[in-house]
Amino acid sequence: MVYVDAAIHRRPNGRKRYCHMTADSLEELHAFAEKIGVKRCWFEYSRRGVPHYDLNEEKRLLALQNGAIAD
Repeated sequence: MVYVDAAIHRRPNGRKRYCHMTADSLEELHAFAEKIGVKRCWFEYSRRGVPHYDLNEEKRLLALQNGAIAD
């Protein structure tokens, strides 16, 4: 399963909002990211070691439309 949190985070410049997209496995996360057109270079690990992609609000909506679960 793929999950997205609320798009409430702000970039350091404060202008763009984003959310995190995670999944039950790395394979599922990367495959879903590719499906919705998210570049692999957006992949990262949080300070807690959680693999995720940062999504802008438009990509968050696209993820939800393609079956991601709002977390």
